[in-house]
Amino acid sequence: MKYSISNNYSGLEMGVYEAANEEGALDAMAKDAGYQDHADACKVAPIWDGEFSVVEISEDIKNIVEKRLRAKFSTVNFEVI
Repeated sequence: MKYSISNNYSGLEMGVYEAANEEGALDAMAKDAGYQDHADACKVAPIWDGEFSVVEISEDIKNIVEKRLRAKFSTVNFEVI
């Protein structure tokens, strides 16, 4: 199954992860960031209860989320001052 993870406080889309369950998706996100698992990441950067939203998604929604993320970051313009 695929899961979309977002931060409920900042609104940041953390990404889409493939896992057997929600806990596995959080572990996959933590591993993607270089941690052993979600518990290991929380030792370094504790989170508030309910901070992350983990939602199972279908393949169609996965494509929509990925397109939104690409569009969001491809329109960032940096100006040298």
